[in-house]
Amino acid sequence: MRTALRTMTDMDLQASVSERLLAARSRTLGSTDRSHSGWAYKACAPVGSQVAPYGCAVLVGLSSLGFGWDVQSFLSSCELDQTEWEDAEPALDLEYKSGGFNSYFRSVMQGPRCIVGRASTLTEKASLSLGLGVVPLGGSSGLLDCNVGGTQGICSEICAMIQHVPSEISQFQFSACNDEDVVTLNGKRITLEMGPFPLLNEDVCSVGARVFVFLLPQDE
Repeated sequence: MRTALRTMTDMDLQASVSERLLAARSRTLGSTDRSHSGWAYKACAPVGSQVAPYGCAVLVGLSSLGFGWDVQSFLSSCELDQTEWEDAEPALDLEYKSGGFNSYFRSVMQGPRCIVGRASTLTEKASLSLGLGVVPLGGSSGLLDCNVGGTQGICSEICAMIQHVPSEISQFQFSACNDEDVVTLNGKRITLEMGPFPLLNEDVCSVGARVFVFLLPQDE
């Protein structure tokens, strides 16, 4: 095998690596039951709205009505001129109105730690050059476990973190990874300096452009 690799061209090696990575991703994303083995090494998996994985925490994007936020009221509070308002309103509607991009966000947390953020330009280029395609919304690439998507630069790649840290209060914790990005928990901004917060079932989080509810499997 090593002899064969030494004789391969750069293009052939890249194609071989891409094929293996895609196969590994397919096997990982196809398994959402962490009760068997190796769940500590599994990345987040983007899922469809009809998927209800067993034994995993799920991040589910909300429309603006789902988290008590109104686009018109928000724009009114920003004191925008007419041109700025006309530019901002359709963009916000595309993200947060019923049926907007935010409501299509679904991701299964399959490991004890999840780094949440927006895939950087470098990460996106690397994914494309390796033949892995666009980094999926809610999917993983490199150090990033869950890509929130949105406009490039909306937040950093390592923006927030969800960790499985069982305590008397909760099974999970939520924290910001820096003090610059906008990260909120139940409508209140949190920063790295504040440390981790208990994360409970149905808590509403925001990371960059994405607003989602944190859901845990119901006890049988």
